[in-house]
Formats: sequence, C-alpha cells, structure tokens
Amino acid sequence: MGTNTLIETILGCSPPKVEKICRRCKGLKDISAFNFHNSTKDSLYPICKSCRKRVVREEREINFFKYIHTRKKSECKTKGINYNLDPEYLEEIWTGVCPVLGVELEVFERYSDNSYSLDKIRPDLGYIKGNVQFISNRANFLKGANTSETLKNLLEYTEKMFDKEVV
Repeated sequence: MGTNTLIETILGCSPPKVEKICRRCKGLKDISAFNFHNSTKDSLYPICKSCRKRVVREEREINFFKYIHTRKKSECKTKGINYNLDPEYLEEIWTGVCPVLGVELEVFERYSDNSYSLDKIRPDLGYIKGNVQFISNRANFLKGANTSETLKNLLEYTEKMFDKEVV
C-alpha cells in the first residue's frame, strides 16, 4: 500500500497537493519538480528541475573550459591523480579536431564516438600541462591502456591479416 493510498484510507480523502512557483519559468508545479537544497527556507531550489537543467547547460556552453577544468580537477582529487591544468590552458590546446582520427570533436554529445575526451598522453604523469590533449572518445577507447609496443604489435598483426589471401 503506497503512502497516498494509506493517507486516503485514514483521512478518507486525497492528501493536499503541495506546489511551488518556479522563479525562472513562473510555472506552478508540484514540489516533486524541484531538487532539494539545504540553504533555502523551504529546502527546495528556487527553480524547477527542467529549468535548472537548461541553466546548467547554458552555463556549461558559455564557460566550456571552466566546466571541463572543474569536473576533471574534482575527479583527480578523488582519485589521487596529479592535476595542474587551468581553463586558459585547456582553451589554448583545443583544436576542435581529433589528432588521431581527424574527425571534428563534438562538444555537447557526451557519449558519441566523436565526443571530446581529455586524454593523458602518458597516464602515469596525470593531467599536467604538456601531457594532455583533446581526442575523440573513439580514439581514446582504441588507445585504452595500451603501450606503444602493444599498439605496434596490433598494427603489424592487422596488416598481415589484410594482406593474407582468403582461400
């Protein structure tokens, strides 16, 4: 038995709807449309989830390199990885094209093959200036944790297989 059904059984009527006006779109919405926020009087964000999603996306588009910097710095702190990048450096190294595959990097399509990925050239050094580049997700996946020796062996094997005649 759900909470609303229990309340209806006890009170003999439906529970009152609690609503709030979104400060951005001015729509009157059920409180379930708002995220929780500890520092507000009603413990809810002043704007609804859908408006907040749009605001965050707009801010990310305007401050793209700051967004990447903040996200990656936090990830590195959690994982104990070296990090000394800044938004200006990230903007400086951005070309918009994957140097491995030659495809245009997609900025806001996070899970496509051509989405950007901040790659560590030598993983053991971490995310430090001179050791990172923007490549596509696909190139980063293909590179994986392989060494140059492993990739050379793979290339030699692949070339042999393509040259081999099929009987």
